[in-house]
Amino acid sequence: MNAFTLAGQFLPEEALPLVLAAAGIAYIVGARGIAFGLIAMVLAAIIVPVVLEPLFALLPMWVLLLLMVYIGLVTLQTVLVVLFGKHAGNEAFGHILAVFVLNLLTLPFHAMRWLYHGIRWLARAWA
Repeated sequence: MNAFTLAGQFLPEEALPLVLAAAGIAYIVGARGIAFGLIAMVLAAIIVPVVLEPLFALLPMWVLLLLMVYIGLVTLQTVLVVLFGKHAGNEAFGHILAVFVLNLLTLPFHAMRWLYHGIRWLARAWA
């Protein structure tokens, strides 16, 4: 995911003509890569909602939740890479993901411990 795609998620539809004007100026100045990236971002902002909205309407809720988790993880990794650089960001993301998976695997055992202590507390309160 490049910076233009990420920035395109935060632009309102009213700003698309201004982005096209900026792409024209960038092309005139000689920054053709930036100009083509801006034009691609505008086209994606126009086409993607039309194509993906019916697809998302057909998907079950659990698939949408998994997709949201995936997008959240990719966004977290992108933010970490931007803040700390590629290597350190990937290391930090790997550590965060490892802790998350470890907590996810130990969650049933923590739940059983909470139930045990809750039942013990209730038994002492009623005795």
